[in-house]
Amino acid sequence: DKLVRPQGTVELYNKLATEDRQIELIPNGEHLIFEEAQFTDREVEILDKWMSAHLILKELPVQQAQSAPNSESSEVKASQVK
Repeated sequence: DKLVRPQGTVELYNKLATEDRQIELIPNGEHLIFEEAQFTDREVEILDKWMSAHLILKELPVQQAQSAPNSESSEVKASQVK
C-alpha cells in the first residue's frame, strides 16, 4: 500500500489493549481495498465473518421489524432493542 505501511499497521495492532482483535494483511492489497475490482471473494468473506461474529443484534424480532421506522432515519432507540 502506498498510503499506509504494513509495519505501522502491525505496530498499532500489537499496541491494542483488547484481546478481541484480528489482523489480516492482504498481499498486494491497496489502501481502499473494497473499491471496485480491488478485492477478492476471500477478502469479502474475511470481513463478513468478522462482522457476523461481532454483531450484537443479529436480527430484529418480526414485530419490531414491522414497526421499525422507515429508512429515513437509521437511529435505533433504546426502547426498540430488547
